[in-house]
Amino acid sequence: MYRNIQGIVLKRTRFSESSAYITVITENGIEKFSAKGILSPKNKNRSAVSLFALSEFVLTEKGDVSTLSSTTLIKSLIRPGIDFEALAVANYIASLAHDTDFTEEDAPAIYKLLGVALNILDKKETSPVIIKAVFELRLMAELGFFPDVKYCSKCHKPFEEGVFLSFEGSVLCPACEVFYEGKKVTLTPSLTSALTTFFSLSNAHAFGIRFANSEQQNAFITLAEEFSVSHLDCALSALTYYKKNLAGVQ
Repeated sequence: MYRNIQGIVLKRTRFSESSAYITVITENGIEKFSAKGILSPKNKNRSAVSLFALSEFVLTEKGDVSTLSSTTLIKSLIRPGIDFEALAVANYIASLAHDTDFTEEDAPAIYKLLGVALNILDKKETSPVIIKAVFELRLMAELGFFPDVKYCSKCHKPFEEGVFLSFEGSVLCPACEVFYEGKKVTLTPSLTSALTTFFSLSNAHAFGIRFANSEQQNAFITLAEEFSVSHLDCALSALTYYKKNLAGVQ
């Protein structure tokens, strides 16, 4: 029995000199299959199983075992020669997409989100750290974790500025945050407004978010990172690996 799928390559685990297990994300979720001889220098389809390749795969099915029959490269979402920081972000967001426990209903949105993020990384038009932060927040939103920045979580008055509570995913106005001692990120009126708009945008437009100054940008990056780590079991390990990679070249 044959089955056709289209997906983005997330992992390639060698199990012999020329063969590997390939893990891809598709519109239906995560797929894993064996690919015999695919790593041979003589194999013309080797590029189709490179990391971050978007490819078509024809799989042979025997029981629960899937084996690659043929494959065609559609596009390399991350091309050779990309700088190390962008590659580290690509690995990080791919790890989040792979390790996050999402449902079949969530799969199409997460698949598309990853594809857009990798494509924008490759174009080098947006800072990798912004792409990382946008991916974190959009992934959280796709999983149903929407931060509430409209009203103060204590006094319930309309919120304009104050602090974001990373673990709670809510905000406190200046009057209510005085005695709060947990993790928090300062939100200015303009950053609050940007966050309110952010979740109504398409993925492509969300990755185009810009900030008035470096302080707002850093607050956005911190908020996204702390919020995802607080709610995704896989985020901390992926983040630790990402930061170790960056530290190795600094």
